[in-house]
Amino acid sequence: MSKSANSVKPPAWYKVLLEGRARYELVAIYLSVPWLWQAPYGDGHPVLVLPGFTAGDGSTLPMRTFLKSRGYAVYGWTLGINLGQDIDPSAGGPSERLQHRLRNLHLQYNRKVSISGWSLGGLYARELARIMPEDVRMVITLGSPFYETT
Repeated sequence: MSKSANSVKPPAWYKVLLEGRARYELVAIYLSVPWLWQAPYGDGHPVLVLPGFTAGDGSTLPMRTFLKSRGYAVYGWTLGINLGQDIDPSAGGPSERLQHRLRNLHLQYNRKVSISGWSLGGLYARELARIMPEDVRMVITLGSPFYETT
């Protein structure tokens, strides 16, 4: 069976275990605050932040708080816990509710939206950009389980 160019290979089991390091990374974020405050201010464009698998908006609160402090209009996904339900296999892409969230932010600000996704949220961000390029300014992924093939 041949794989399509857009297929995603699941991560190795030992890489999945690395997700447990998140609590230590949270502590590292707070220790980094003096350096983070030196980051430049943004231009106020909207940023949609998507959580990783089995996480919700609470997991992205430190990042969203920081981005707001830098002048961006930041939004969580507001869709509850990410249980992988927001990729619709029958439609071949992100669910209608996730597309609706992105489209509403684009219309509200009349500006393209940056999407930042953590882990599975990063895969959602890439798919949203692929099918809705007119709404997306850029995609930033953090720890997302994908790789490019040539």
